[in-house]
Amino acid sequence: MRKIVFLQISLSLAVFNLTAQDFILTFSSVTPENNIDSIRAINAETRKTVFVKGSNTINMSSFTTGTNLLPTYLEQIDVYPNPFVNKTELRFYSGQTTQIKISLTDIDGRTISEKRQNITRGLHRFTISVKNEGLYILNVTGNKNKFSQKIISVKNNSTLSKIEYNGYSSIAKREKSAKIDNNDLIFFYVYSGDNITKIADSPTESKTYEVEFYECKDADGNLYPVVKIGSQWWMAENLKTIRYKNGDSIPNVTDGEAWSILKTGAYCSYNNDEDFADTYGRLYNWYTVDDSRKVAPEGWHVPSDEEWTILTSSLGGELVAGGKLKAAGNAYWLNPNTAATDSIGFHGLPGGLRTGGGTINPTSGGNFKGEGEEGHWHSSTEYNDFWIHRRYLMYNNSQVGKWDPHPKGYGFSIRCVKD
Repeated sequence: MRKIVFLQISLSLAVFNLTAQDFILTFSSVTPENNIDSIRAINAETRKTVFVKGSNTINMSSFTTGTNLLPTYLEQIDVYPNPFVNKTELRFYSGQTTQIKISLTDIDGRTISEKRQNITRGLHRFTISVKNEGLYILNVTGNKNKFSQKIISVKNNSTLSKIEYNGYSSIAKREKSAKIDNNDLIFFYVYSGDNITKIADSPTESKTYEVEFYECKDADGNLYPVVKIGSQWWMAENLKTIRYKNGDSIPNVTDGEAWSILKTGAYCSYNNDEDFADTYGRLYNWYTVDDSRKVAPEGWHVPSDEEWTILTSSLGGELVAGGKLKAAGNAYWLNPNTAATDSIGFHGLPGGLRTGGGTINPTSGGNFKGEGEEGHWHSSTEYNDFWIHRRYLMYNNSQVGKWDPHPKGYGFSIRCVKD
C-alpha cells in the first residue's frame, strides 16, 4: 500500500491562506528496479517546497495559496535550493539601508551560525552552508521585522556550518503576484538512488505520472536531474565537472591572456568564483568538448547542432523556444526576462560567457561578461577549423539564438543530452 504524506508549509509573513484543491499525485516508476525514494516539489512562482521522503505520493493540499505581507525592508525573500546538499542561497531585496541579523538554528533551538550585516537598497545574497544532515530554521531579523523558514540539509558534509555574504545588486525589485492560483507550475524532482527525474506540470486534478529514470553522474560524482523534452532527454542543470570521463583533470585556467590563446581543453568559473559554479555550472572552451576523453557523464554527450534544432523545433521554433527554456522571474535574469516561463523544466540560467582569442588578435580574449543577461551553451558541431556552432538565451527576448560562426576559445556552459 502506498504511503501518503500530508505536509504543510508555514508562511511566516502570510496575511491569510486559502486551501488549495485536495487532490493526490502519484509517481510510478516505469522499471521495477527503480524504487522511488523521495519527491521534492517546488512551486515555480513562489519557490515554496514540499519534500516527501519514503513515499511516491503527494497530496496537493501541501501547497497553500495566499497573499504575502512584505515587510518594509525585507522583500522578495527566496531560499533556493531547499532541500539542499552542502549549501543553499538566501536572496532578498531590501528597500532601504539597515542592519540585519541572520541566524541558523537546529530543531532544538541551538544556534549553529550567526551573522550581522549592514545592507543598502538592492538585491542581497548570502550562502548558507550546513555541515550535518537535518532540519534547520533560518531567521532573518531587522529593526521591526522577522522572517523564518525551515531548510533541509539532505547529506552530511565536510564543510563548516557558516553564513557568508555574497554582495548585492542594485537591480529594481520584482513584481509579486498577490494571489497564487491552484494551477501554478510545479517542478517535481523524483529520486531513485542516484537517479533524479524532473517533471514540470500544472496539475489541476488527481493523476499518476509514469517516471523513467536515467543516471546522470559526472566523473566528480555530481548528480544531475534530467528532464524529457519532446523525444529527447536533457540535463536540467549546467555541467560543473572538473574532470574528463576517464578521471583526468581538466585544467582550470584563471588568467585571461592564458585562456585566450589556448588550443587545448580548459574550464573556469565565472569571474573565477568557485561558488558561482554551484548554481550556474562552469564555463568550458570547445577544445574540452572535442577532447577524446569526453567531458559528458557516462551515457550522455554534448548535443550537436542538429540536436539543438530538434529541441527548439519541439518547442515551437527558435523565435519562441527561449521563453520556454529560461528560468522564470528575476531571481537570476535581469528585467524584463521576456516571455520566460520555464514551462518544460529546462531551467536555463544567465551564466554569461568568457571571451576567447579571435583569429585577428588571439590575445584579445579572457574577459567575463553577460551574467544575468545571457546564457550560452556549446554544441559539438564545428563550423570550420576556427569556429563552432552554439546556442544562447537573452534576458530581453524570447528567442534561442544561434550565432554562426563563433571562436572555439570562448567559454560557454554545457548541457548534455542522453545517448
